[in-house]
Amino acid sequence: MVMRHLLAAADLSRDAATAILDDADRFRQALLGRDVKKLPTLRGRTVITMF
Repeated sequence: MVMRHLLAAADLSRDAATAILDDADRFRQALLGRDVKKLPTLRGRTVITMF
């Protein structure tokens, strides 16, 4: 799934929402037990959360 922008949850299909949550859980699991809370998977990318 390639998604450049997500502006509203209503724009997501159920499968897309589930895929996003699965990815988030995978990232969380990868961080558990690490001293440095950075993921090599996200190197070179910018992740922004705005409310």
